Amino acid sequence: MDNRDSLLSRISSCMTDRPYVFISYSSKDSEVVWQDVLNFQENGYNVWLDKKNLDCTKESWKNDALTAIQDPDCRLMVFYLSVSSLRSQACLNELRETISKETLILHGRNHPVSFIAVEVEPVCNMPEYVEYARAKAYEELDKPAYGEQAKTIYSIFEEFFNTNNERTRIPSRAGGEPPENYYAEIMRHFPEETRIVPSAERPPSITSPVSPAQPEETWSVPPGMEAVLERAKSNDVPAMCDMAQYYFDQGEWASSREWLELIDKHNKDSKLYYAVYYWKAYCSWMIAKKTGSLEDWWCAYECSECAQSGLKLFPQLVSSGISKENADMIREKSRNALHTLFDSLLNLAEQGDPQKQYELACQYLDNWERALKFCDELRQGSSCRIARNRARKWLSKAAESGHEGAIARLSEEGWET
Repeated sequence: MDNRDSLLSRISSCMTDRPYVFISYSSKDSEVVWQDVLNFQENGYNVWLDKKNLDCTKESWKNDALTAIQDPDCRLMVFYLSVSSLRSQACLNELRETISKETLILHGRNHPVSFIAVEVEPVCNMPEYVEYARAKAYEELDKPAYGEQAKTIYSIFEEFFNTNNERTRIPSRAGGEPPENYYAEIMRHFPEETRIVPSAERPPSITSPVSPAQPEETWSVPPGMEAVLERAKSNDVPAMCDMAQYYFDQGEWASSREWLELIDKHNKDSKLYYAVYYWKAYCSWMIAKKTGSLEDWWCAYECSECAQSGLKLFPQLVSSGISKENADMIREKSRNALHTLFDSLLNLAEQGDPQKQYELACQYLDNWERALKFCDELRQGSSCRIARNRARKWLSKAAESGHEGAIARLSEEGWET
């Protein structure tokens, strides 16, 4: 398998029912482009690529690409600028589709699809580069074919890259490794809604430094694991994985999950990030089965949802031991347990239990969006105001019974007892 095939096998199809970024490029630049697409996906973005989203055996495959640009979920085009793409009629058609009447109608309010350009090779002065592309075409083609490509080159330049309307242009990686800020500069323009995994769910280490790992003193050093522990304390992620795996194998789920939390803070590998969430879901599920804790069930459910996002982005995780069936099972069993717990909590609160009234109010205040999914009482409305009003009601009831936590929380929220 050559490098191109290897890259393509690791790229996932676009989720076309969610906002996405469309990639426009010449097939001659595919190796550079596919490497970038893989990086975008590993950073959580939903990316449309022809080779993954088109049936190229159909007569209509080129028109299907234009339909993907018209789609209201297409929020940005990334156009890869090179001599090859300047000479490509397909690329010109895709650029024109961003401002077509049909696209403007479907996107509403006369909004075209925004685009940015990424240089595959150093472009510098655009008019000079256009002349270079035209001369290259003249050298390589017979006159009829040259004439067609010369028109394409001129149209792309005049319509999209002249001094009056040129869009954002990202300098090339110049044939080598991308500079440090290359991907950050491109993704800075990606709309947040095109991110499959919200930025708040990404590991903090992606954007900010973290301090060295400091395991709890109560953690015992497993026999023969002293050297592994020392490496783990120095933020060595594989060593942290070994520690988490050790405790997992011993059935010490809580300790295993604590190491997984540390890995989550320190690793920058997106695939490992999703694998960690899978094991956090599994550990939380095992703990929750023993403790019945609401927070443990929440953790199992939410981590399994994140793991499922990873399985959509990286199907190869399944072949490396991450099981979609197990992630589905954890999610469903956690969801059912949360339904049961909320029903019990609501019933006990209605029976006058001040502690349960306080706990229910805290769920409304601290987790109203999550509670909305599971609590029948909240399904009538979805605003934070409704949740806060219900929290106030239950806090007041608990406070009337003398519950100190409820009295303190009422005061903290600025409500009268």
